[in-house]
Amino acid sequence: MQNLLISESVDLLKILGDTTRLSILQILKNDETSAAELEDELDKSQSTISQHIKVLREADLIEADKDGRVNYYKVKNAKVFKILARIKSFIIKTKKEKLDILNKAQINDTLF
Repeated sequence: MQNLLISESVDLLKILGDTTRLSILQILKNDETSAAELEDELDKSQSTISQHIKVLREADLIEADKDGRVNYYKVKNAKVFKILARIKSFIIKTKKEKLDILNKAQINDTLF
């Protein structure tokens, strides 16, 4: 069971580890959006957006509502943004700690 959870975690992190997919999620965070709007917003081709949408749908992160011939995509589970917020918080904390160490080193260089 532990190995399965590790494997599933790795898969999710790989999905979230792509700039285009993260950008799509950020756009969809606030509103439903069509693929054409995503193409314009991200300046990406239709095929590129379609491939990323497919990955996000298969991961159960987004879903589509059809209006005539147009699919409008939305986030299926907003809890993904809690995960992303935790990751961002971790990165900020780590960067801040490194900056503090550098600042202390520079102060010591100046004093001694």
